[in-house]
Order: sequence, then C-alpha cells, then structure tokens
Amino acid sequence: MKKLMSGLALLLLSSQGMAAELDCNTATSQVEKLICSDKALLQLDEDMSIAYRNMRAPLYGVERENYLVKQRNWLKQVRNKCQTIKCLIKVYQARISEINGQKAPLTNFRITKGQGYTVCEAFLKVLNRTPREELKACGLPNLTGSRFKPVEFTEVTADKTLQMDRKYYEFINYRVPYETVEAQRINRYQSGFYRIYTGMLTIDGKKEPVIQVAQPSSICYTLPDSISKTFQDNWETLSDEKKLNFSKSAGVFKVHVSADMNLNTRSLNSGEFVQFNDGSYLIDMFSLRRKNLNKDWTGKNRVSLYEFDRKTGKNSRFESKKRCGYWYNY
Repeated sequence: MKKLMSGLALLLLSSQGMAAELDCNTATSQVEKLICSDKALLQLDEDMSIAYRNMRAPLYGVERENYLVKQRNWLKQVRNKCQTIKCLIKVYQARISEINGQKAPLTNFRITKGQGYTVCEAFLKVLNRTPREELKACGLPNLTGSRFKPVEFTEVTADKTLQMDRKYYEFINYRVPYETVEAQRINRYQSGFYRIYTGMLTIDGKKEPVIQVAQPSSICYTLPDSISKTFQDNWETLSDEKKLNFSKSAGVFKVHVSADMNLNTRSLNSGEFVQFNDGSYLIDMFSLRRKNLNKDWTGKNRVSLYEFDRKTGKNSRFESKKRCGYWYNY
C-alpha cells in the first residue's frame, strides 16, 4: 500500500508538531491525486517532509508556531494552486531548496565513523527514517522492519533482586559499604524506581550473561541549553514518585555489567543493546539530551554504536570499540 507523508498532512500537525501519514488510496483532492500518481512527486513530498522535520525539531514556542504557519501558507498559496505535475515538481524543488539552503534534501544524520560497514550503514537508515523529535537519549529509535532487534531482558524475581543488586552496587560503589544504603535500595526496588534484569549478549560468537539496572535519570531529557542545567539541578530535589512519572515519557537510564563476577572488568556501559546478525551492539544516544539554541544545532550532537571484544588471559575483560559514529547534518 502506497503511503504519502504529504505536505497536506502537515496541516494536521498537533501542538507537538507530529505529522500524520496520508494513504494514497484515500486521496481525494486533485493535488493529492496528482502527487500519488507520480513517483517523482512522491519522492519530492517525502524529501520535503524530511527537510521540514529537520528544521522544525530544534524550534520552540512562538518560533515553532511561526514555522508551521509559514508551511501552511506555502501549501495553500503555492502548492495547492498547481494543476499539473510539472508545476508541482517545480514548487516542491523550490520549497526544498528554500528550507535546506540547497536543492538536495539533507537527511538527519551522516556517518562519521564506520563508512562501508554493514551494521553502520543499516543503522544510519534507521536513524534517518525516524523523525528527529522522536529520537530520545534513553530508548531505541524505530527498529521495525530493520535487521536490528532489541536484546531481550527478563526482570529478576524479588527473591534474587537484592543478591544481584549487592554485586552490582559493590562493583560501582566499592568504597561505600552496601549496608549503609541497603534500606533505601530495598524501598526503591519495591516502588519500581530501580529495576534489575538479566539478559544474554552475543560477544565474539559466545553467549554472555549480563545484568541490566534501570532507573529514572535527568540524563534522559532532551533540553535546550537554556534550561538544561536548571533542570538537572532541580532533579535531585524531586521525589522518587515524580521522577518515575517523568520517566514514562523520557525513558529510563540503563547500565549493564557482566554477570560473570570472575571478570576483572565487568562494565558494559550504559545505553541500549541490540542484536544485529550474529552480534550484540550497544547504542549510545545520550548526547541527544542537549539541544543547542542555535537553529542549525551547531552543537552537532552525536549517536554512537559500540561492539565488544572478550579478552582472555590473566586480565580477562571486555573491551568496547566504537564501531559507528553519527552526526546531525544541521
């Protein structure tokens, strides 16, 4: 079924700026039917939608509303007055050039490390098909239809939670006795503030059990620089209940350690694990948490994808390698 993320659908944008998809089988207006009848126009409409979303994503408040009004005016006063495919192609190309500052549309991301690697190219497609405002610092992009699958984790039963938590805590806070924080951590597990899971990764062709600890964190929020520090400072004053409520929309911070406690180095970093072909990879999107106030996002926030090697010998350990790196085009 052909679907069109039509410029006309932008008229239906919500206050959050999300665009609806228009099924070409239900197109009713002459303009919609013309677009749906021509592959070149369908591609131009998609290109304009990408350009529009990219430029809209960093805008807030009045600036965002003004940008929406400008797009609506273009649809009504320019695009919808066309009666031929030739006219539509011309106005679409002009609008894309106006938004991007060049004729060709710019995708959300480009590869800065890992060009040519299958996994890096495949994940680039995932990033570029996901609207930028839907990308989160804590959480996965839309993997539907891709070769990436989330690594499955199972929540630990209550009777094993504290035993595993003690091992995890003593690894990351070895200087502070567990007994001094045990009561607070028990309460937080009971309230759901902390959750602990087990999963299985594939590293160097071998199955590796891991522990995942998840909790709400201020690092999960994508904020402009003007309020980022204030929010992080205020975060510590919030109750656990409020932090949990915030995490429903922002996601939770996930830390992983090897479940094999004989390894000298057990940290597997924070982020989201995915399976691709025969290996497990860690996606680090935490740099998405800060938005630069400049319209073009000159901060160049990045996304990284890591793979792990299992070293053997006297100092058995895991070593992470950044396989893929991605920067915003804007």
